[in-house]
Amino acid sequence: MNLLRHIYQPGKELSLADGHTSLWRYRFATDHQKPFIHPLTTPSGVALTCFEPWDHQWHRGLWFSWQYINDVNYWEERNGVPAGVGEGKTEFVGPEEVSLTPEGARVVSRYRYLPPSGGPILEDAREVFFAMPENDRYSIDFSLAFTAKADIVIRRTPEDWGGYSGFSIRTARSMGGFQLLNSEGQKDADTQHAPARWVDLTGKADGGWGIVAGVTFMEHPHNPRTPNRWKTFGMDGFGYINPSLVMQEPLVLKKGEKLSLRYRALAHDGQLDVATLDAEFARFAQ
Repeated sequence: MNLLRHIYQPGKELSLADGHTSLWRYRFATDHQKPFIHPLTTPSGVALTCFEPWDHQWHRGLWFSWQYINDVNYWEERNGVPAGVGEGKTEFVGPEEVSLTPEGARVVSRYRYLPPSGGPILEDAREVFFAMPENDRYSIDFSLAFTAKADIVIRRTPEDWGGYSGFSIRTARSMGGFQLLNSEGQKDADTQHAPARWVDLTGKADGGWGIVAGVTFMEHPHNPRTPNRWKTFGMDGFGYINPSLVMQEPLVLKKGEKLSLRYRALAHDGQLDVATLDAEFARFAQ
């Protein structure tokens, strides 16, 4: 890596540059409907995320988004008019707070969830910490604090193939040959809908011979309903992982109730073994 430097655009985004390329870019503004991280790369520069793919244009790198709140869709945007505008709106409430230290970068931002009519029904204060890369990996920690401004029900898609909602990543089209592995020792298709503390998605990447890279999602043990069930895909050109808080049943919050969630994403070069991932999870859990 070259000399790393943070690039901050107030009211819009923060990124970490390695020379002329970005290791990560966090778009905390909502000019693309929801906040997201893209690009996201490994320390060596292997691309891990894709942005607005043609098959799911509301997939934006690494992001957090609820599916349905009071039956209003905050996830997909395909039915919007004009195109790309969703039924429910996630609104950035500035100003953000950014702090930079030798250990990493911290961004605190706030959001309101707005139905087609009326005032906000949910508020979201989130803190994202990007650790500086060390050798072959680095972590990104999400802390989300929600406050219900009305009685709400958060739920998943009703279809059998659905179930996703919340913390998600859509991997780069250039990746394939995936192996999924979870904390319970299950692999590939067996990780689908299975409860787990963490899930790793590792695959082959373009750019040379034998390049392997991946990302691990971890769910903090203090999150409600842990260990939650996961939505996972490991098809060539379509890698996806998501710990879904509402896969089994909706989440009901009364007006004034609060919900706290914590997640970690670990971007890594190479393939990490179970012992290494368990040790990484233990550090996160503590």
